Amino acid sequence: MARKSAAQPSPVQKFRIKLEGAPNSEVAGFHVPFDVQEVFGTRARVPVCGTINGFPYRSSIMNMGDGHMMAVNRELREGAKVKAGDVVEIVMQRDSAPRVVEVPSDLKKALNAAKKANELFGKLSYTHQKEYVRWITGAKREETRQRRVERAIEMLKEGTKTPM
Repeated sequence: MARKSAAQPSPVQKFRIKLEGAPNSEVAGFHVPFDVQEVFGTRARVPVCGTINGFPYRSSIMNMGDGHMMAVNRELREGAKVKAGDVVEIVMQRDSAPRVVEVPSDLKKALNAAKKANELFGKLSYTHQKEYVRWITGAKREETRQRRVERAIEMLKEGTKTPM
């Protein structure tokens, strides 16, 4: 008797799910409702992209021990016009596009002037580069921003992966 082959899961996953989290919290997210290892071939962190209620996102799903979860930050919630407690429509697939951080001109100029810091920054993961850029661009005053650029160069020369 011929053995039935299991249907291969679609590389694009579509599902409806309730966003978990306190209503006014900075943190919200959802547990991924499918077997990530079966669909994506790994139990590790997986870069993903898709839409939440039609609003595009790029993120990662992380293994929490009892399954994978995706955090939905404030920017994404505002763009998708959703909040914790809402049932949302998710389209998700593995994101194989390279992740590149847009480095602001003041940081780029400082990195170009500091060879060692520039080399170390270039070797950092996408996430660590993004943390440096967010830290610098999050400054409200120009003086604070400039101090952060200078401090970032110092920290990179010391081999510090994240600014916080």
